[in-house]
Amino acid sequence: MKTVFWLWAALLLACTISYLFMVLAWLVLGAVVAPETLLPYCTAVVTLGGHIQSTLKRLTATYRKCALPYAVQPSLICPTAAVALEACRTADC
Repeated sequence: MKTVFWLWAALLLACTISYLFMVLAWLVLGAVVAPETLLPYCTAVVTLGGHIQSTLKRLTATYRKCALPYAVQPSLICPTAAVALEACRTADC
């Protein structure tokens, strides 16, 4: 039964990868045949992906800088964390 599962998983993986390459080939063909139709959509997708990535990076940095010290009582854990909490409270968090 284990062999059947791994064969099925390998077949499913191969079909998924081949489908993704087929879609990529059609996108490249569309960009060559009619670039004025397809490339604005591709540009929008790349721009949206870059915006999402930069926003996620900025939000993660802000969360690590400001939200984590407020999540626990640092004076109960260690005294240096209490000093860090005060520094964060006086900063522009």
